[in-house]
Amino acid sequence: MTDPVPSARLERAGGDWTLTLAGPWRLDELPRLAAQLDALGAKPDAGLHVHGEALAELDTAGAMLLCRQMRDWGLAPDAIVWHGFSG
Repeated sequence: MTDPVPSARLERAGGDWTLTLAGPWRLDELPRLAAQLDALGAKPDAGLHVHGEALAELDTAGAMLLCRQMRDWGLAPDAIVWHGFSG
């Protein structure tokens, strides 16, 4: 069995943006994840829906990378809707 590969996919439908996360988002994957986020190219300019249902793991390093990306995009916390994350 192969290990899941971490990924991030950004799509726009109408006026909404969706960021779908998958695989392990953890410390040992940070270089790969940072490169994927940089390669997304687009920058959400409105509300963002973040889907985490396909995440295999999310450690504090992966969460910090994700939060830093949101900040770099200039998104306010209230512009982000989280789906598939436990509270």
